[in-house]
Amino acid sequence: MKRASKAFLFMLSRSSISFTHKMKLKSANSKAVYHHSSCGPVFGNGKRGCYDLQVNGAGKVTLCLGQTYESDPSGRFSSAYNHTIKEMEVYQVITGTSNTQSKKPAPQKQKVVKVNSFSKDINDAINGRWASLQEAEDELEHLEKSFKDERTFIK
Repeated sequence: MKRASKAFLFMLSRSSISFTHKMKLKSANSKAVYHHSSCGPVFGNGKRGCYDLQVNGAGKVTLCLGQTYESDPSGRFSSAYNHTIKEMEVYQVITGTSNTQSKKPAPQKQKVVKVNSFSKDINDAINGRWASLQEAEDELEHLEKSFKDERTFIK
């Protein structure tokens, strides 16, 4: 069993789960995860005869939240019951590395001036290209903000 002070589980909302929720450890330095050689990761310390989350193989997990990790708000996953999952991701966050990046100031948005020096067809083509580049840049900024929001959620 690996002890941890900042481990957590989270579930994303899908058709059968109507909420996204992060479940933190109930107490610091808890027995957070065990790497089982035959079934995969096991989360929690196994009090009351069940783990908070145990992989059973073939896309099945047993959830018994509320032992080592907080319960889900609905209480729906607090008693041992097998659930079918499509996907599970396990991450290990390593802190204290010397690979820190310096913060760069945010680039200033450039105002795009419409081109009107050429024929109408060429002007329209250039202006259309600038507009699509601006849309791509806006989408990229949105994705970067979304990534920052996810990182904040995980912390």
